Amino acid sequence: MQISFDQLRARYRNLSDEKLIEIYKGGGLNETAAAVLKEEMSARGLTETKIASLLKAQHENKELEYQSTGPKCIG
Repeated sequence: MQISFDQLRARYRNLSDEKLIEIYKGGGLNETAAAVLKEEMSARGLTETKIASLLKAQHENKELEYQSTGPKCIG
């Protein structure tokens, strides 16, 4: 079953920025899906630079969370 441009737009429009980035990072989209995804991300201002910045911030937050809740040495 083929999904149309308009159906993809509606689906992507309902997703969070984080979910769109996750799909973008995952790759494997056909040409139509990739084009619509790029269009939606562009409309939201999700440039390559902004995506890289968001991913870096997420990574740093996870590291800080691990450091504050990770295993403690007993000794």
